[in-house]
Amino acid sequence: MSNSSEDPIATSTTNQVAHEPGPVAVPNANVVPAKLTAKDLMGGSKMWLLTLVCLLIAVGLVWWSMPDRGLKISIHFPEGHGLQAEDVVRFRGIDVGTVDRVELNSDLTAIDVVVTLKTFAEPLARKGTRFWIVRPSLSFSGVSGLETAVGNKYIGLAPGDPKGPRRFRFEGLASPLPDTLASEGLEIIIRGEKRHSVSEGSPITCRGVEVGHVLSVGLSQDSRHVDVRAKVFEKYRKLVTTNTKFWATSGVDVDFSLGEGLKLDTESLETIARGGVSLLVIESGGKEVNPGHVFDLYAAPEKNWYESAKSVRLTSFKLSGAVPMSASWTQKGLFGESKKKTTFIGIPFRDSGGKRFVLVPSDMLVLPSKGVEGTLKLFGPKPNGPGIEPPALDADSETPEFVRLPVPADFTDQWIDASRDVRRLETIESCLAVRANKDGSELMYLDYPIEHHQLTIDESQPDRWFMNRFDGDRRVWHGAPVLSATDGKLIGAISVSDRQATIVKFSETFDLK
Repeated sequence: MSNSSEDPIATSTTNQVAHEPGPVAVPNANVVPAKLTAKDLMGGSKMWLLTLVCLLIAVGLVWWSMPDRGLKISIHFPEGHGLQAEDVVRFRGIDVGTVDRVELNSDLTAIDVVVTLKTFAEPLARKGTRFWIVRPSLSFSGVSGLETAVGNKYIGLAPGDPKGPRRFRFEGLASPLPDTLASEGLEIIIRGEKRHSVSEGSPITCRGVEVGHVLSVGLSQDSRHVDVRAKVFEKYRKLVTTNTKFWATSGVDVDFSLGEGLKLDTESLETIARGGVSLLVIESGGKEVNPGHVFDLYAAPEKNWYESAKSVRLTSFKLSGAVPMSASWTQKGLFGESKKKTTFIGIPFRDSGGKRFVLVPSDMLVLPSKGVEGTLKLFGPKPNGPGIEPPALDADSETPEFVRLPVPADFTDQWIDASRDVRRLETIESCLAVRANKDGSELMYLDYPIEHHQLTIDESQPDRWFMNRFDGDRRVWHGAPVLSATDGKLIGAISVSDRQATIVKFSETFDLK
């Protein structure tokens, strides 16, 4: 068989195999992890930054919308008086906490109340803080807790020492404190053979003026006496000395004699309904007592007590430093000229060099509108004394609030020593404003007591104290000296404007211009 007879398919396959290439070398890749830098991120898309901002805003909104958790405390009360969850804790008229739970204790003899105090009120959770449930109370002296008669009850409190130790559990009071409005004062024990109708909340009076109240009434430890726990307000603390006598008052005193007939002497309705205690300092020279001092409670005052009390002086200093003054001028009107007059108080001083002057408010030296020039004159305490020509004030310079006016030696008999009788003030203290009235040839001094809690400080005006409440007449008290209630030193003078009364403080050197 010839070669032409070869199989074409086999020949084609053989040729393809002969010309097919050999194995190919495949390269191996060396994979190295890439390092991502901040530059790479910043150079890429900015969407991640927008996402982060949205995330922070969302977290902030959730945080701000979360309720303030506050501080949880528990209070143990003998009775619930209708208190419920979500009722509030209130102090000085604002809500400082919320009641979370009200439940019976384990032995079913009292209730336990869980309260959450707001964050700003957490300092109230201190040792000495007292809690009670406010509920309606009706007495002859007034109504308290009336809002709880138709609304929800709430928990009232009297704070303890803000620097005291922190407390989380408290014993609640069975009834509201009678001394919540006058927490400062002297607490004493008045011990008697009988109760004499004295009860909790009864007033303590001196010559008919309320000077304190009864905190509680109970038997003494040995059950042989009745102990009346009482508090005398701080402003009347000087009334309580070792020579002070206390007696029970029923509010009605009946006296019958053939010569004078029937005498009926009554106290206030509160004293008639709840009884009371009266006090009187019958001798001078009594020593100051400490808190907790025990006094005797008499059934009635002895006849000579009031007579003995007339000669008692309870302060170590005399009211002084004020002289009544007046300003007069001629004023034009529709029907011609007329005389005008106003009154004020001056403070007479004698300096270390023997010079005498009277300190007067500078606005008393300014001629009122429509006044006739040259007619303004000032007059001292002597009715027939010569008038004082007011000095001309420099309109281009700042005028001091009080101005010194030279006066003769016979201007008054009561002089303040500028270097000895003036005291520098560091902190707010209780004081007395003094005015003088002319009673014949003698000056009669009257005072206006100012408690320290009635005064505030404005840091922008450190030279004065601001009176929170003043109901006096400007013509009576403008320019009046202010004495310390503790030592009688002159500490300032009252300046009364249309809107505010302030106490302008004096320095030790009395360097007023």
